[in-house]
Amino acid sequence: MIAIIAAIVVVIVVVAVVVVVVEEKRPTTTTSKDVEFYTWWATEGKVALDKLAPAFHNATGYTLQPYVSPGAGGSNAIYAILSLIEAGKPPATFQVHFGPPAMLSYVEAAPNGINSFVNMGPVAEQMNLTNNSLPEVIEAGEFNGHLLSLPVDLHQGGAQLYFNPQLLKKYNVPIPTNLSTLISDTKTLESDGVTPWIIPGGDGGGWDQLNVWEDIFLALAGNKMYDEFMYGTLNMSNPPQWPTQ
Repeated sequence: MIAIIAAIVVVIVVVAVVVVVVEEKRPTTTTSKDVEFYTWWATEGKVALDKLAPAFHNATGYTLQPYVSPGAGGSNAIYAILSLIEAGKPPATFQVHFGPPAMLSYVEAAPNGINSFVNMGPVAEQMNLTNNSLPEVIEAGEFNGHLLSLPVDLHQGGAQLYFNPQLLKKYNVPIPTNLSTLISDTKTLESDGVTPWIIPGGDGGGWDQLNVWEDIFLALAGNKMYDEFMYGTLNMSNPPQWPTQ
């Protein structure tokens, strides 16, 4: 038997964004009115893509030409985009999760680093994104003073954990509402011969596993250690102890 158990539903803010790249070693692949857009919106995300394309055209007069690389959370598209950048053939625009950690690999792969990308800060100011909407989100998305991307979507992330109440009741374990209870339930079910967890990931990209891992890591390590790990500044040879609070 398999029990799918959960703590409080975890909500993650995920901002999908468009990043404009300066072409390095080749003429642009777009025509005067067509703009290439590398994206992973193929299934559920196609709803957003279908709305983004006409909105982009109405605002700019240009036609968005999507190149879709399916894979949960961009797990396939990310590596493809990195390969194109390293080869000097970056997409004119591409989708990315908003914020410096998601942009770091692209910046490091680009021939001229941060100068390979268009600074979208003036555009954000022109659109008044820095004063209304979510100014804290815009500020958090800056990379060394440069805004390399603009948010186009804000939604609930996929890190939701569900539980099987009938099975929990059968084995007389409480519905977990915090991490301690979740761990206790897991151990109890395991001792009774029940596989306590199942995590999807049929796409092979590991996005669902990553969401679960990073939520647990954030809960145990706290904001500071999580940020240090994301930016690669955490001393892994002598990591700090878990916070007591």
